[in-house]
Amino acid sequence: MPQSTKPIEQLYREAIDAMTPAERFGRGQALFNWARDCMARQVVAERNAAGEQEPIDPYLLKLLVGRKMYQNETQVCQWIDRMVADVSP
Repeated sequence: MPQSTKPIEQLYREAIDAMTPAERFGRGQALFNWARDCMARQVVAERNAAGEQEPIDPYLLKLLVGRKMYQNETQVCQWIDRMVADVSP
């Protein structure tokens, strides 16, 4: 593959600009899903490190990931905390 003399940012911008709106949306969704999955693995790893050996309920995991994603939104965290309390034993 021939090397480009263009800066990587310019190449990236050109690739994004060449995408259709649907492709851009799909890329954004894929990045969001990737980030959410990374956070889910982090939540599971933190629970394992804390000695929690039982598998986590998928719904509870979803709530805990949401809590991490919205950690700077006080009202959202309060809602999620109430839902976690309803799920947790």
